[in-house]
Amino acid sequence: MENNFEEHFEVVLKEDGDSNRASFYIYNGLLDSQLFNAHEVLLLVHLIAFADNNDIDQVNTTVISINKLSKKTGISKATVCKYIKSLEEKGVLIKKNRVSKENGYIANVYEILNFTSVWDCVTLDELKKETDKIKGGIENG
Repeated sequence: MENNFEEHFEVVLKEDGDSNRASFYIYNGLLDSQLFNAHEVLLLVHLIAFADNNDIDQVNTTVISINKLSKKTGISKATVCKYIKSLEEKGVLIKKNRVSKENGYIANVYEILNFTSVWDCVTLDELKKETDKIKGGIENG
């Protein structure tokens, strides 16, 4: 049987009616960006999903452990750490380590710069300038 992938394909979203079911919006610019690989996008989607406020054009903040991110994404802890660092270097993620006197390191705080202007950047230089501008506004405002 031969597949014809040029056929019209349509996805219809149906509301499930469950108001208690969590949902959030992911801007297409993030999904379409050539600046992030699949692991980075998957991590960003999960970080945004777990954020206290996952609205677009805001800084979204979440507290989550590497262990939980690894389990939720199916990515090894070492790979999660590698791409968290990459996202920090690209400027879209701010990681804040937390330490407890009793337990040592505990779940990190992550701030995601979830802005359409960030996800629409085409080059890494443009991305760095945009994230630096946003971070400057956060520090000053």
